[in-house]
Amino acid sequence: MRALIHAALPALLLAAPAQAKPTQAKPTQSKPAKPMEVTGVIAAFDCGDNCYLTIKKGDGEEVYALCHATQCAPWVEEQAIPKQMIGRKVTATLGKGKQTDAAGTAMGEMEAFTKLKFGR
Repeated sequence: MRALIHAALPALLLAAPAQAKPTQAKPTQSKPAKPMEVTGVIAAFDCGDNCYLTIKKGDGEEVYALCHATQCAPWVEEQAIPKQMIGRKVTATLGKGKQTDAAGTAMGEMEAFTKLKFGR
């Protein structure tokens, strides 16, 4: 019996594997990235066609994003941030925002600060 198994083994190993039933792919929906919090101090605010805030984290990393939080509205209107805000502690929610050109045409999405909470 053992000789019979040894003789048939090479043929069994070379045989094609069984065909699996094809599966129908399910459509996938990508979920929006979960907003994250950034804590640090306000390092800069600058405007062109859009206004951007830079937050410097405790480890020295700078996070630069559109400034879309409610608190940004007067800064955007003035195209400047009050000087006393530079260096102020802040915790910001980083999500997505629409970037526009000077005519107001949407140019795409990029990271944006959507909420700001100031510390002391």
